[in-house]
Amino acid sequence: VCMDIVGGGVTTELKRSAARDPSLCLTGYVDDPMLYLRRASVFVAPILSGGGTKLKVLEAMAAGKAIVCTSIGCEGINGSHGVHFLVADDERNFAKSIVVLFHDDSLRAELGANARALARREHDYRARCSKLNGLYRDIVRPLSNFKSIEST
Repeated sequence: VCMDIVGGGVTTELKRSAARDPSLCLTGYVDDPMLYLRRASVFVAPILSGGGTKLKVLEAMAAGKAIVCTSIGCEGINGSHGVHFLVADDERNFAKSIVVLFHDDSLRAELGANARALARREHDYRARCSKLNGLYRDIVRPLSNFKSIEST
């Protein structure tokens, strides 16, 4: 198995490991991670801190990838463990989940398809923009009933 580790913030320990192990590829920051995402069998998001929706996980879902993440990694996403991704919060279960997906083609395909459907249904930019436009209309409509200050 080869692992592409895409992005910054790589620890010194991981850099040392990658220097000794040719199966680990540290890319650093990349302009377009889609090349790496397309060729990945499993997307791994061992996110241990942070708030809000994790856009990297949403990108992987939209690409139809099977995902292993921490519970923090899927915060803000209305998905379920075992349906849209596998969630593991300790090292042993995290590694076990990755191995399970590498050996189970049908589970990998099912999770990827479910994740993609969820991303399209709930996180597609057109749906988000439509909701946002509705919010703006709801805000502007009551304001249009007021006379402008200049006309008084």
